[in-house]
Amino acid sequence: MANEIACGTGGYAGYDLDRVLLGLSKAGFHFVELSVIPSPKSRIIPEEMTADDIKHFRSKLAGYGLTPVSVSGHSDLAQPEGVAFFKARIAFAAALEVAIINTGTGHTSSSEEEDRFFALMKEDVIPFAQAHGVKIALETHGGLTGTAQDCLKTLERLDSAQVGINYDPANVIYYRGVRPEQDLPLIANQVIHVHWKDQQGGQDKLVFPVLGEGEIDFVQLRATLADASYQGPFSAELELEGPLTPEAEDDARLRTRLYMDKLEAAR
Repeated sequence: MANEIACGTGGYAGYDLDRVLLGLSKAGFHFVELSVIPSPKSRIIPEEMTADDIKHFRSKLAGYGLTPVSVSGHSDLAQPEGVAFFKARIAFAAALEVAIINTGTGHTSSSEEEDRFFALMKEDVIPFAQAHGVKIALETHGGLTGTAQDCLKTLERLDSAQVGINYDPANVIYYRGVRPEQDLPLIANQVIHVHWKDQQGGQDKLVFPVLGEGEIDFVQLRATLADASYQGPFSAELELEGPLTPEAEDDARLRTRLYMDKLEAAR
């Protein structure tokens, strides 16, 4: 079965969700990762949506020829408030029949915060996700999931088949200065979601160009995932320097989708 080729709903600063969805549709995407982060700037707020609202939202996506494959629900899972936010997004994903929700681990700069994260995950978050049929994909986002080795330790401590990794190669470079081409093989068989995001300049450099126009060897990464029989989505995450016009955002997504198609065709 072919992997789903998706793109997130970030970008298009100052424009509403419909303009984002139009851009993804124009670029030729058929699958979408919904950004539902707990933020005042979020275009999607599950807490304000009724069952009918979610039904209409699914129809809206279908009208643009888009099917949701994952939800980005990043929140601070080391804090009870962050857990409450995240659980609302798990329920939202389940209502949309989306099986994967992405998140970071939260702020865990001390052993006490780390212990709280693991306790909240085991006692509350994981059972809630399991009851809703949604898998949690922890993103490589520094902290407890900065590198493959960090991810392995975190997964071992969580000890749950309900949790896997959302691998973002650009983040591995940005947060830790580690090359994903060497890092990914250590964790590839635990990856359940992939963020395709490029990077330039190395650690601490917030330069994330259009996919295929930076310094990451995506051909090698794709081969590593194929060797691991990865069956999950590939979701493009664009964090471009802006502000950009909607037309420039559209063009970036078209170039991204064409590059992703090229990667798949080269398998």
